[in-house]
Amino acid sequence: MTGIPLQIAGIKGMELIILAVIVIVVLFGANRIPTIAKSLGRATGEFTKGRMQIKKEIKEAEDETDEEKAKEKILQTAKGLGIDTEGKSVSEIKKEILTKMDEEEEEEEEDKKDDKKE
Repeated sequence: MTGIPLQIAGIKGMELIILAVIVIVVLFGANRIPTIAKSLGRATGEFTKGRMQIKKEIKEAEDETDEEKAKEKILQTAKGLGIDTEGKSVSEIKKEILTKMDEEEEEEEEDKKDDKKE
C-alpha cells in the first residue's frame, strides 16, 4: 500500500506517534484522555449511523421510483387491454389484467381448435 509518508519536520513514523501522544497528554492531561476517547468513539458512531441512514433513504427513494415506474407500466398495460383503471387500486388492476389475459388466451386456444377442425 502506498501512501503519504508519516513525517513532519524530520521526525518519522513511530517517533511522530510518540510525540503526538506526549503533546496530547500535556495539553489535555492524563485524566481527560479517556473522556476524549469516549467522546471520539461516540462521534464516530453517530457519523456511521448518519451515513447508514442516508444510504437507507437513498435506497427507499430508488424503491419508490421503481414502484412508480411499475405502477405506470401496469396502467399502460391495462389501457392497452381496454381495462378501465379509474378509481381502482393497483392490485385490482393487476387482477383484471390477469383475468383479461386468461380470457384472451382461452379465445386463442379456441380459435386454434376451430382452425384444426376446418
